Amino acid sequence: MKRLQFAGVVLGLLLVGFLVCIGTFMLANKYLMSASDADANRCKGRQGASHQIVYRNGIATPHHIQAKLCDTLTITNLDSQERLIAFGPHSNHISYDGVSERLLTQGQSVTVTLIEPGTYLFHDHTDYSLSTTGNFTVTQ
Repeated sequence: MKRLQFAGVVLGLLLVGFLVCIGTFMLANKYLMSASDADANRCKGRQGASHQIVYRNGIATPHHIQAKLCDTLTITNLDSQERLIAFGPHSNHISYDGVSERLLTQGQSVTVTLIEPGTYLFHDHTDYSLSTTGNFTVTQ
């Protein structure tokens, strides 16, 4: 009888531990994801202007984009050389709208929704010349 009680206590403790782990995971997931969910939902149902940056003959044109929250930015590679598009400085890439780097072959594009106000750098990570870098500013 004591073994049966002991087994019941152990099973009960395991069940409580499992429920605590599941609850902790669900709460952590909710709070850790809330910032990115808020960013993603910030522009839901809102459509802003579209902005284009084109790589042609080794040059990103235009060099600067002035945009508003919820606009979109599309970067297109028209060069035959692949471009590894990255956000942030060469030494410290950041993620913008879930994209930190994207390899673009000729004719390919990457589009981001401008969900974070501020000024951000973009560049071709395979080319350190100033002609393949630029920035965009997002205002409210």
